Amino acid sequence: RLIPKRIVQFWDSPQIPSDVEHCMASWKRCHPDYVYERFDDRSARAFLRRHSSIRVRQAFRQAKHPAMRADLFRLAYLAAFGGMYADSDDAARGNLSAYFETGASLVLLQEDLGTIGNNWIASVPKHPWVVSVLEHLAEQVLARQGNNVWFTTGPAAITQHFVHYYREALCARSLPEDCRIISYWELAQGVCMHLPRRYKSTAKHWVSAQHQLEPIL
Repeated sequence: RLIPKRIVQFWDSPQIPSDVEHCMASWKRCHPDYVYERFDDRSARAFLRRHSSIRVRQAFRQAKHPAMRADLFRLAYLAAFGGMYADSDDAARGNLSAYFETGASLVLLQEDLGTIGNNWIASVPKHPWVVSVLEHLAEQVLARQGNNVWFTTGPAAITQHFVHYYREALCARSLPEDCRIISYWELAQGVCMHLPRRYKSTAKHWVSAQHQLEPIL
């Protein structure tokens, strides 16, 4: 396998709701031989100072919504160290090591809508697409493309970038051998995704209409 045995997760504050904590704990429990790391806004900023470009750091500070900061940070971590990122509202049902035994250096999820999901991503360190899409999303935030998380830093944004990045391969109905895309159904065999959590009724949820939260300048 090429992808490191690392798991990273993000929650913007050190105080994690109990129902979210239950989901996050499942990843460490199901992968005892993996390095597990969890970040919040403060520790993520420290990480980015050491491992990311100035533009990515600026975008993280300017991103108004916690979901946008999570979108940026997950890619920054994978670009630096590789491994597997999982959203805080997804729970592991078992060990996912079998997904990485194919020799792929990038494993992505295709959602039921056809988009590339970002709630679960796995890659080797410095994978060129991960590095490229991270810088692209940072520029979208800095250009103030809007507060719609899905289009600015979420699945719509990374799907668009994926298509442009791999345009020639997709036109030839193929992908490089190092890239593997798994279906929503396939990942659902090992992960319970998008679980209902109490925070989703608050402004912290990315679909909330209350997108007037302040950037962490």
